[in-house]
Amino acid sequence: MERFFARVDPKGGIAYIEEDFNHFRAKRVKVGETVVVLDKESFTPYRGKVQRVEKRRAVVSIEEKLPPKGPEVFIRLYQCVPVSLSTFDEIVDKATQVGVSQIVPVISKRSYQKRKVVEEKIPRWERVAMEALKQCHRDLPPQILPPLPLEEIEPERDFLNLF
Repeated sequence: MERFFARVDPKGGIAYIEEDFNHFRAKRVKVGETVVVLDKESFTPYRGKVQRVEKRRAVVSIEEKLPPKGPEVFIRLYQCVPVSLSTFDEIVDKATQVGVSQIVPVISKRSYQKRKVVEEKIPRWERVAMEALKQCHRDLPPQILPPLPLEEIEPERDFLNLF
């Protein structure tokens, strides 16, 4: 079953696939097919049927609210930022798919050094995580925290901390 981000009106029983409409079109979903929509505000999953496809959006009637699939283990990944920043996109993608709950970019002596540039990349990495979220059928995206120097890391005891 295909998954899309949507603006959901649970009281009206309708979801509107707008921002994710290009993905909807690429998947060639037809009227009457069943899809899963994730509310882009709360990440609540709903199952529904496509009612109509308009010029710039699809309308889905909600049939059922699905139970959220949360991670069984809270995993925090401390990952040094590679010198090639684009490699971190792939790291975020794969970490999301395997169930990481938080990603902390780490700046070390042999990693990318410009903290301000890394902070500016966080919105991009959040978008990468959202795309990976649809692919792996997770309901909650990982939280991408601000970068930390290696010397300032203090792992918490209640989590599975990976370095």
